[in-house]
Parts: sequence; structure tokens; C-alpha cells
Amino acid sequence: MKRWFAIPLIVMLLLLAGCKKASEEPKAGETEIPVTQAATASPLTETPAPVLQPISPASASFIHTSANLQYPFPYRLQWSPDGNRFAAASNEGFRVYDAFSLEVLNDVQIKQYTLLDFSLAANLFAVTNDWQVIDLLDIATGSKVLTISPPEMFTVASFSPDGQTLLVNSVDFFAMDLWNTETGKFLTRFIGFETAAPVYSLQFAGGNSRVVFLSRGKVQVIDVNDGALGAELFHEDFVQAFALSPDLKVIATSAGATVGNTFQPVIQLWDPDSGTKLGTLLSGDKISAALAFSPDGSILASTSEGTLTLWDTAAWQRLGDWTAHNDYITTLAFSPDGSRLLTASSDGTINLWVVQ
Repeated sequence: MKRWFAIPLIVMLLLLAGCKKASEEPKAGETEIPVTQAATASPLTETPAPVLQPISPASASFIHTSANLQYPFPYRLQWSPDGNRFAAASNEGFRVYDAFSLEVLNDVQIKQYTLLDFSLAANLFAVTNDWQVIDLLDIATGSKVLTISPPEMFTVASFSPDGQTLLVNSVDFFAMDLWNTETGKFLTRFIGFETAAPVYSLQFAGGNSRVVFLSRGKVQVIDVNDGALGAELFHEDFVQAFALSPDLKVIATSAGATVGNTFQPVIQLWDPDSGTKLGTLLSGDKISAALAFSPDGSILASTSEGTLTLWDTAAWQRLGDWTAHNDYITTLAFSPDGSRLLTASSDGTINLWVVQ
């Protein structure tokens, strides 16, 4: 077995090598935090939001794309809690849209710093330039709100869905720290999970009460309220994506697995507490790069390259496949009311799906 303590060091060296030196002087016209903020859109004239039918097993066959947006290499999508805005992130920053007019409200371009995460709920985004200090900035103005100084170097930081806390990993220890985003104060540290590889993904799932820890082929759910660890879910191959159901009873993971005598892309369904395997879905020709449950848990959305697939979670039956993009779907997200679904692709497009 490889020595686990050597791997985080290698990861950090690679990350730091790709960043500009913290001592680099800001360019003329840039603020203290070198973030370029495009002009915020003028306040929109309020118009009644259209009445949309929820995407459900009964209506899924009638979904279609109502809009197509261009945005280079989007890898993350997020809705505001009220469903009136959504945002897409790329390697250069993120863009916030009005969910109905599709007007760009904010275009945040990151320079010199690395974008860690953003929260439409808190109207904040987190950046770093040295992997030791985290600055939280206001989405609308780009001004610094506060600074968080973790005790060790980190590689991942993730906002809770309500934006009230920030989860930060530790390179020196297998630990995750929770910080208050309003005060910048440390709240608690989660420990107990073990791995022979560096933590390369940790994020909130199923609301604010659970965090999913992912390390190569191992997935584990952690209860934020008491730090209790769920079952260790081991896979034959690297896990590419996961989604926790709203009722916290099912976690879906995508990876390669042996079915019969054939190794193929699958979606595996688990009880996150007991570790019981609940089922296996054949996802398509390629491993799903993104998974998402609808807000009521009645549908699981998955991908296979540029194809979108919807599943009825009551019977775990395939509801249909839709050719969504010309290249891999990188991320997808249901609106809070379940009436809209966003898909984004490495082909530089974002599609908005609704029931026709």
C-alpha cells in the first residue's frame, strides 16, 4: 500500500505550481482582492414568474429545452433558494443569471486567485491564493467580507446549501473543519474517516445536515449534527459522481463495476447508514459524470456523455433518454421547486429543461 501521507504533499505541490505567487503585485485598476467584477445588471422589472409543472415521473416524457446558453467549460451549477437565480462556474470564475429572463446579473472573473466555491444563498464566494487563507467576497460588489484562516493547508472548501457555513479539509490530517461564514469563527472538526489516498472531494448533500466524503473508490456520509459516520461504501473503480436523496435514505454513486462477467458503467444505489446495496442501474456507454435527485426525490437524473437520463425512483425504472449536448454533461441541477432542470456540458452550453 502506498504511503498516504506522501500523496497530499504531491497534490499540493501541483496545485501551488499552477497558481501565481501570492506576492505578485496587483495590476492597475484591480482591487485588493484581484477579482474582476463585470457591471451588475440594472434591476429588472418585476414580472410574474411563469407557472411551471414539476418534472415528475408522470410528466418526464414531456420535458424539452426551453433555453440554451453559451458559457465556456461550465463545471458547476447552482440555484438560489427561491429559484429566481442560477449560477454556472467555469475555470475563470462564475456567472449569475436571472432564472426567467436569463439576463446575466453578475459576471465574476477570478484573476490570480483560485475560486473555491460560491453560494447564492449567502451571496458570497470563496477564493484563495496560497491554500492557507480563504477570503469570502460579496458576489454583487466583489468586496472582501471576511477572512478564514484554517490551521493547516487545504485543497477543498465547500459552502453549505444555506450558505451559513463553509467546510474545509485538512492536508495534514484526515479531517474536515466547519466555519461560520458570518463571523469567520471555527465551529467544529469532523474526524474518523480513513483512506489511503488524499481526500479529493467533500461536499454537502441532501441539505445542510450531511456531508459526503469521497476518496477514489470509497464514499462515506457524515452527519453534520453529531459527526456520526455512515457505512463505508467501497467500489471497484473510482467514483465519478454521487447524489444523496432528499430523505437521506439512498445515495446513488456512478462508477465502473462488474455486472455478470462484464465490467461496465453503472449507478449503484446504497443505504448510506447500513451500507446495504439497494440496486444497480445500467447507466449507458459511459460512466455518469453527474447525478442529481429532484427535490421531492421522485426522480434521479444521470448522464452518459451528452445524454440525459431520468429514472423513476419508486420502481427504479428508466423514464427516458434525451440527447442534451454534443459533448460530456459535466453537471446538472434541479430548481428548488422541481419545475426546471439545468444541464451543462464541456461543449460550452447550458440547457434549461421544463415540462412542455
